[in-house]
Amino acid sequence: MQKSLLHTKESIILASIEIINKYGIQGWSTKKIAKEAGITEGAIFRHFKTKNEILLELLNHYAKYDRSAFETVRLKSLNPIDSLYFLSEFYAQYYESYPAITAIINNYEAFHSDKNFKRQIEEIFEKRTAFIYKLLSEARDVGMIKDDVDLSNLTSVLIGTFREICLQWRFSGCNFSLKERIMSSVKMLMKAFSS
Repeated sequence: MQKSLLHTKESIILASIEIINKYGIQGWSTKKIAKEAGITEGAIFRHFKTKNEILLELLNHYAKYDRSAFETVRLKSLNPIDSLYFLSEFYAQYYESYPAITAIINNYEAFHSDKNFKRQIEEIFEKRTAFIYKLLSEARDVGMIKDDVDLSNLTSVLIGTFREICLQWRFSGCNFSLKERIMSSVKMLMKAFSS
C-alpha cells in the first residue's frame, strides 16, 4: 500500500512537470494532471489537500536534484574550477535526459510572483547562486581566477548563460547538444577570467 501511495504521489508530480512543460504554469490544472498521470482528479486530492500543495511538492522534487549535485561535487574533491565544470556538466546531462524539467527553470518568475511559492523558489535560486559563488571564491583564493574579478557578477553571468542556453535549446526543439553548448560556454567564460 505504501509503495502504491508513493508511486501515485510521484506520478502526480511528474505529470505536473510534463503539464508545465507543455502548457506553461498558466495551463497547469488538476484535470490535465489527472489525464497525464492516468488517474482521476479525485485521486489527486487523496494525496494532496490543495493545488498549491502539489506545486510546493513539485518545487521540493526540483530542489532534490540540487542537493544531490552539491553533495556529489563535494565528494569529488576536485579543484574549484573542475568542480564548476563538473557541476555544469551534471546539470546539463540531467536536463538533456529530462527536457521537461527545464520548464521549471524557465518559470522561476511565475513561481516567484505567487506569494505561496516566492520563498521556496528564492531559496532554490539562492542556494544555487551561493554554491557557484563559493566555487568561484575558492578558485580566486588559490589563484585560478584573477583577483580583480567581481565574483557576484561572474556568478550571475554563469547562471544567466546556463538559463539562456536552456531557453534556446527548448525553443529549438532540443535540436542541439545542451551539454556541449553549456560546457563550451562555461569553459570560454572561465578561460576569460582565469589568471
